[in-house]
Amino acid sequence: MSARILALCVILIGSGMLFAADYGRRPAAPAGDAPTPVAAFKFEIGKETLIDDPAAFDKHHVLYVPKDYTPDREWPLIFCYHGVNQEAKVWPFKELTDGKGYIVVGMSYLAERGADTDKEWESMQRLGKLVAGSLKVNPKMIFIGGFSLGGGWTYRLSNKDPSMFAGIAAFGMSGGPDTGKAKMYADKPVIVAHGEKDEYCQNIQPTLDGYTKAGAVLTHEVFAGQGHMVDTNNKVLKKWMLDNGPLKSVKMDLQTAQATEKAGKIGTAYAMYLAVAKIESGGEYAKSAADAAKAISDAADEVQRRRDRRQRQEILRCTEDPADARENLRRLSSR
Repeated sequence: MSARILALCVILIGSGMLFAADYGRRPAAPAGDAPTPVAAFKFEIGKETLIDDPAAFDKHHVLYVPKDYTPDREWPLIFCYHGVNQEAKVWPFKELTDGKGYIVVGMSYLAERGADTDKEWESMQRLGKLVAGSLKVNPKMIFIGGFSLGGGWTYRLSNKDPSMFAGIAAFGMSGGPDTGKAKMYADKPVIVAHGEKDEYCQNIQPTLDGYTKAGAVLTHEVFAGQGHMVDTNNKVLKKWMLDNGPLKSVKMDLQTAQATEKAGKIGTAYAMYLAVAKIESGGEYAKSAADAAKAISDAADEVQRRRDRRQRQEILRCTEDPADARENLRRLSSR
């Protein structure tokens, strides 16, 4: 057993905790009725998986698990709604995120162009519950977005309960917040994007005004010279997805680790810091986590050094035979 592990054990015993004792708990899944059973599914990291659903118009939904997914932390999830005469898909969000950082659930409607709002809401809830039963979903980082018809449904479903969503991404369609729920949009990230010549967005200003008046953190992006489309290489869209999803999620994980350390749960905090430090897109938050983990490790090393010094002193004090003392010291140093 290495000196560092011994020292960490000392810290863990002193704090009364073991590594990961209360870390990575399964988040509460969205509630909702499931009138029609949805088939169980097996997912593959970095690939799309069809989820059979007899209630859906296309008879399936699509799940994409990001290629950087690991089960040691919770992940943002975005429900993706497609355009008219199309099937469930994870475009454009898989492309906008370069396949990283988000679990994407491509929703199929219950009718060709969507059923009523309540039924589509219930469908989203039961799919969310199913996915959260197999993957580590951050319940505070649920997003909704879509293009064209999907943009319209993004507005409608987000208005059902704005508090459920950490962010809203509506592309290629006008709409806006429910004025009766305006307070629920305060400080909420919202991005509205469309082509400059998009016929569905020629009167987009009321949409923008609605979110601005509601106090949302609004981003408006126009694809110059383009029509009804989404530019999946657009830097503004890519940055919005990163900043409001993975980076914010990493920040939340770091803050949780810091609070855990402050509460004296050193071993648990150490494991949490290490998990955050490994996040490829974690930026400054990952670096801060790495520094915090190193500080705990260094403290553990110092505990071990002090313990070794005390043991050496005790051996020399209690052993009369110098040869026996040297042998005991050699055994101590080789551990």
